[in-house]
Amino acid sequence: MIRPPRLAVVSLALILAAAIIALAAGNLAVDTAAQSGQTASCGSSDLDGRSQGVVDALESLYRKSCADFDGDDFTRARTLWFDRNGLTEIRAGDFDGFTQVTTVNMRYNDLTTLPDNAFRGLTALTTLRLNGNKLTGFNPQAFAGLSSVRTLDLTENDLTTLRSANFSPMSSLRTLILTSNSIDTLPDDAFSRLPALEHLRLGDNYLASDDLGFLDTSIPTLTDLSLNENLITSDGDGPHIDLPATVFSAQTALEDIRLEQNAIKQLPNGIFSGLSALDTVYLNSNRLAARGAGTFSGST
Repeated sequence: MIRPPRLAVVSLALILAAAIIALAAGNLAVDTAAQSGQTASCGSSDLDGRSQGVVDALESLYRKSCADFDGDDFTRARTLWFDRNGLTEIRAGDFDGFTQVTTVNMRYNDLTTLPDNAFRGLTALTTLRLNGNKLTGFNPQAFAGLSSVRTLDLTENDLTTLRSANFSPMSSLRTLILTSNSIDTLPDDAFSRLPALEHLRLGDNYLASDDLGFLDTSIPTLTDLSLNENLITSDGDGPHIDLPATVFSAQTALEDIRLEQNAIKQLPNGIFSGLSALDTVYLNSNRLAARGAGTFSGST
């Protein structure tokens, strides 16, 4: 009898196992989505009254019925994983009791908005990842109480603009990632209430040269600014609005600026003047014909 090679058998087993896992994950997402808008009822459990989708995700995460949750389940948690659970909503109170959690991953769900006090109770939170949802905006106090958060990731959502009040409770925020949204306008004070902000990622949006007024307001701690893959133009004498020569002058702590993959043909003389900490400017994949003699004058 001819036996199949052992490697082929093992590979087939791995493929089948992966398929079963993927199917199970898909079923979980469908089931959770089906509970949208419902409120959990677990008898005497501390989870009563929370949104059903979040409770379903917690049951899956802890591998226990919501009726069996107790205080220890809340206080021992450090990271909550809600990735790919089909969540369509969260409510104020869904995270009450999770006072020791430092990281919440809620990536690739179907959230479209965030209510006021959406993350109430997460008083120790330092990292919040909401990338890959369908967020078009959030209530003004959605992030209320998150004064310890240092990293907020909103990559791959459907945001078109922001309000300065959105981030005002986040006094410790150091990294704000807004890459791959549809942002085409920002108020001048969009980030003015973030006194600790160091890294601002705005790549792959729809910002043009005249949409950068928010940079006129100093962010004293900002060292890393990403504006790559936007609609920024600078022709010198062409029909488009050029980058102002003073566009970066208020951001004196900048070390790295990403401007690659825009439509920049010419940079104004002295555009980087006064940026004594500047180390790297990324300009690849633009339309630069030549660099003016004074482009980098005043920077070191």
